[in-house]
Amino acid sequence: MSSILLDSNIVIALSKGRLSTSILNGKDILVPEVTRLEVFGYHELDEEEEQLLNTFFANVARIPISKTVIDKAIKIRQEKSISVGDATIIAATVSLDPMPLYTANTKDFKHLNNIELINPMEL
Repeated sequence: MSSILLDSNIVIALSKGRLSTSILNGKDILVPEVTRLEVFGYHELDEEEEQLLNTFFANVARIPISKTVIDKAIKIRQEKSISVGDATIIAATVSLDPMPLYTANTKDFKHLNNIELINPMEL
């Protein structure tokens, strides 16, 4: 089974039914903890979506924000101006453990080398 990393915009699109869960078939799904922070902090989240997301996050592997991830994020920011927010943490996470990154915001990451970007909204 191949592993993929999901950005918060993909998790939100899945929860709102804007994206089919079929994109996840046959994949080992990983999410950085910063994605969980972003998703549950989304201002338009209703109670039903929150329950759905609680179930989703209980059933996927979550990657903690470790010292190693922070150190890599620092290096990424030193090389190229990128926000301190989730983009840097996600970029660092996928740089340390290479796997495809599913995101609708490919522009946030396309300047980084060695990151496989997939925008499932365009498939």
